[in-house]
Formats: sequence, C-alpha cells, structure tokens
Amino acid sequence: MRVKEILEDIHSGSSLSNIAAKFHNTLVEMIIAVAKCVGEEKIVLSGGCFQNKYLTERTIQRLRAENFCPYWHQRIPPMMVASFWDKSWQFYGKLGFKKIDIW
Repeated sequence: MRVKEILEDIHSGSSLSNIAAKFHNTLVEMIIAVAKCVGEEKIVLSGGCFQNKYLTERTIQRLRAENFCPYWHQRIPPMMVASFWDKSWQFYGKLGFKKIDIW
C-alpha cells in the first residue's frame, strides 16, 4: 500500500480500521518478500514494530504458511532488550567504561 493509496482511501471515505489493516498487511507481505530473498528458514522478529499485536500475529501466520520458522519475543516485550542494553551502558558509563560498538 502506497501513501497515495492511503490518501485515496481516506478521500473515498474508507474506514480507518480498513486502511490500517491494509497498511499492516502490506508490511507483512514486505517481511515475507525479504524472508524469501534472504532464503533462511529461521526468521527472528524483534523491535518496536512487533509490539503491535496484529502485525506480529499476522506475520507469524504468513511466515508459517510460507514454511518459515518464525521466532519472536514471548516473555518480554520486543523493546525490553534494547532498553536493557541502553540502561546498562548508561550505568557502565558512570563507572568510567566506554561503550564499544560490537555490531
């Protein structure tokens, strides 16, 4: 779904829930397309966008339908890991340690 299509839907009076569903389904199909290009069976879903329940559940459903093996956060929110690392580096910085980018 392109921005132009969203604007056309708004102009034509489509419901916001219909527009949102089309938008999120487009994101899901983009994730599927990338997974197919990468060619790995195991796909890890992480990051703030996967706090969205619909996006997460629909992505998992579609990945499985395409014979991928999705992994996702199930016990802690997706952003907790990033928050943990950020807070850890803030603490270590106060002790005089320097952050080293290992990625």
